Amino acid sequence: MKGKVLLSSLVTLSLVVSSYGVAFADSENWGEVSTPDGVFGWNYNNDGILGVQKSISSYPNPARDWSTFSSDVHTMNIYGASLSPKPTYSYSDFKTGMYKLKTINVYDNCKKLSINDYCPSIERISINNNSENFIDIDLSGRKSAKLPEISLNNVTAKYIDIDCSEYAGPVVVNIPASFGNNSKIMYNFQNSNLTTVNFASGTKTIPEDAFYDCSMLFKVVIPDGVTSIEYGAFKKCPKLESITIPASVKSIGMNAFKNSGIKTIDFLGTRAQWYGLVKEYDSSEELIGETLHLDGVTVHCSDGNVAIHYNKNDDPQYYQYYQNYFGWEKENGKWYYRDTDGKLAVNTFRTIDGNIYCFDTDGSMKTGWWTFLGGWFFADKTTGATVHDNWLQDNGSWYYFYGYIMSKGWKQIKGTWYYFDKTSGKMVTGWKEIDGSWYLFNNSGAMLTGWQKSGNTWYYLDPSNGAMATGWKEIDGKWYFLKSNGAMAASEWCGGYWLNADGTWTYPYKATWRKTNNKWWFGDDSGWYAKNETLIIDGVSYKFDAKGYLV
Repeated sequence: MKGKVLLSSLVTLSLVVSSYGVAFADSENWGEVSTPDGVFGWNYNNDGILGVQKSISSYPNPARDWSTFSSDVHTMNIYGASLSPKPTYSYSDFKTGMYKLKTINVYDNCKKLSINDYCPSIERISINNNSENFIDIDLSGRKSAKLPEISLNNVTAKYIDIDCSEYAGPVVVNIPASFGNNSKIMYNFQNSNLTTVNFASGTKTIPEDAFYDCSMLFKVVIPDGVTSIEYGAFKKCPKLESITIPASVKSIGMNAFKNSGIKTIDFLGTRAQWYGLVKEYDSSEELIGETLHLDGVTVHCSDGNVAIHYNKNDDPQYYQYYQNYFGWEKENGKWYYRDTDGKLAVNTFRTIDGNIYCFDTDGSMKTGWWTFLGGWFFADKTTGATVHDNWLQDNGSWYYFYGYIMSKGWKQIKGTWYYFDKTSGKMVTGWKEIDGSWYLFNNSGAMLTGWQKSGNTWYYLDPSNGAMATGWKEIDGKWYFLKSNGAMAASEWCGGYWLNADGTWTYPYKATWRKTNNKWWFGDDSGWYAKNETLIIDGVSYKFDAKGYLV
């Protein structure tokens, strides 16, 4: 009996040779082993390649394990039993220490391949000649960030499910392109500790529930070329607050981000493209949703924004989600702005991105000068932004806006006084008579005070209010005379008093006009009188002869 069992085993092995060229019996490195998935024959070729095959035996004979060679294996070939038709089988007999294993080739109708946290360096899993409807690849609980590429050859399965749940490796994970470029492949990282996900170029689809309940995930990088983000792909990811979606995406499941932390979405396509993305159908092909199940989210599109809301008055189990264009729109050469509820801003002001804008009764953005409720306003002729709390130069004139209404009259800005024309609002420079008094403003519009020289003439402007002084004025303990036009008198007689070249009065006597022999002369009580000279007296030039008489 014992001889018959051995003969049966060798017959099985010989079939492997004929089918796959794996000469199990040509070496001492072969045997059979009992696994959780049944008995498997194995052969190691001493060059890093291990072949295993499902046996039809119930007990291994001879019972030999291949653990001795596990650390040297770089390629593993797994076969189903050599029967026709090919029976279904599973395989999970991987060993601790398989650090060099990079390629696993699976043949025949393997319905489940359980690798779990073994084989940390695996780079490629190839599924071949498989007619199963559903194939499971169990990579759950892995601590290695390396994920293998998946290749399919002559596979008729409807779905290949890659289970990466409970992932506990490095927090940054790179998803191979083969995970997302075949509609048959599904994968999930449910309840994993990853924080950042990068998708390889070539990825087409992010499948249903791929990152469901990844509570630490906050960054996702989706490359151009991705076309579909499926239902629940990022559901229950509370730390994921923003995401960029390329314009190549053509379909998004309405629950793709449900119960996530998403607040903003940057969509690199247009608003019209965005509106066509979310189309969810039930089993009867009835449309059940056209909007992402998110509330209060802003979608930034290349040509404006979309706001997503839900109707809070409805049954909480049946929220009515809706979305509206908002932001800027240009139509027939005019700009318009919609609020997040989709309504046009009409006959009103809006603060947008820190700038104030005004909109006409038809909703068009105002530009240039206009008056509203008695106040003058100005909006940039290119951007439409209303000037507020700032200066504006327009056609060579300066204006100041207090708030966003053009200032008129006096305005003190940062301790300096300015004056704006009461009719035009233009900032005044140079001399300006205001309410019967004269004031002087520099080229920047600032009101000047104290001594100021204009041309070759000195003026004195009251430090308390800036008004130009006239008449006699004591300044810093010295007396000066300011003429009716404000000019300081110097080297001349004013009101009978002599003023020095610096404008100060120091001569104590007072001169007056006197008349002798019907001739006029000018002198004071000290005995001085003008003679043989020309003097300026009260702003008029007079000439006196050698005897002192007025010529």
